[in-house]
Order: sequence, then structure tokens, then C-alpha cells
Amino acid sequence: MGWLVSEEKLNRSTQSNDAIVRSLAAGTIGNLRLMAQYEAITYKVNFDSAGGSAIDPISFTTENSVAKLPEPARIGYRFLGWYDGETKVTELPKGTIGDKTLTAKWEKIKTIEVIEDILKEENQKNRKEQDYTEDSWKNYQEAKKAAEDLLKEVNPDPLKTEQVLAKLQAAIKGLTLKDATAPTPVGTTNIPVSKKVYPTAQAKQYPRTNMITTVWPGFIGTGLVAAVIALVKKNKK
Repeated sequence: MGWLVSEEKLNRSTQSNDAIVRSLAAGTIGNLRLMAQYEAITYKVNFDSAGGSAIDPISFTTENSVAKLPEPARIGYRFLGWYDGETKVTELPKGTIGDKTLTAKWEKIKTIEVIEDILKEENQKNRKEQDYTEDSWKNYQEAKKAAEDLLKEVNPDPLKTEQVLAKLQAAIKGLTLKDATAPTPVGTTNIPVSKKVYPTAQAKQYPRTNMITTVWPGFIGTGLVAAVIALVKKNKK
């Protein structure tokens, strides 16, 4: 701030500005005791949450310390801390100088990542309620909603996350198609009906020439045998 005159002079001063000596006028005589007066410089810390919730800057001086830094939040991630480059910063001790920018580091929660992948896959399948039994569809919808709600939470409880994942996987596995549970009527069997087409019988056709060579010789042979028998009987008489 500048130099101050001695405390004695300051007490006799009628105006506070009289206490600050900015220059010595020509002709000034006598000893003068001056005291240095300082004002702490204010520095600022900016926070880059790297995808997390916004954190307002904070101010500090060399005369004070920041024992605890604010924590951001990010859905599906675990906050690892603030970093100045590669150095983790947990506090700003007294005597720290200079403006700073701290960057958040995160770790993806693996269980959350699995739930996200499952929900993405299920949404792509576009399942229809009318295709499944009422109970299995109800369990599926409840488990799916619980998983979707969990993804909206900030820093969800690890145990709860595991339970939600297990319930979702069980509900998907338990989905039952209606056709698979339809009872078979009494006295019937599920015999598959063959769709094979068999050829129809065709009338056998004979050429006209065959009628002469095969049919008429038969009649001629029969008549000849009858004539021979009649001749034998006549000779016996």
C-alpha cells in the first residue's frame, strides 16, 4: 500500500490520508519514522470439472489456506480428485501464491458401464408387451426402470448398483413368450403337418400297335385250344 508515518503522528492526524506518505516535500526537515504497509494479493483458483458439475472459482491469499476443496459430481463416474498437471491437489496451504486451474479426474464405474450397455442393447431389440406373459413383462419393466433411475443418481451406492444389475439380468432371462406357455388341448398331439406334395397317379397308355400284337394273339390261342379238345372228344366216340 505504501509508507505510513509513525503511530504517534497517525494518532494526531485528522484525516486517514495524512498517515500515508507518498512523497517528501521540498524543505522537509527532521527525522521521520515510516512504517511499511502491505496488502495481501488475492489469487484465484479455477476448476475444470471435465464433464462433471460446475464448480465456482474460489479466491485465496498467502495469508489464508483452503483446507478442503469442493467436489464435483458426474453420473456414472467416481471422483478421483483435483489435479494440477500430474500432481494431485487436496488443499491450498498458507503461503500458496499464483492463480491456478485444477482439473478433475474421473473413473468410470464398471457396473454402471455394464448397465448402460444392457439398456442400450434392450432398447435396440424393441420388445413388445403383447409378446410376453404378464408377470415376466411386469418384472422386466420394473427392473429396467430401476436401472434407468440408477443412472440418474450421482455417485450411486456400489451395493445398490450391484443389486440393480443382478435384478435387470434376471428379469431379461425370465422373459417368457406367450406362445411358449400355451397349453396343448387334451387328446391332441403336436404332430407337424407335412407339406410335401406327392405326384398323382397317371393312367397307363398303350400304343395302338400293342393292341394287335398282345391282345389278339391271346384270343386266337384260346380258340385253338378249344378246337383241339373238341376233336379229341369226337375221336373217342
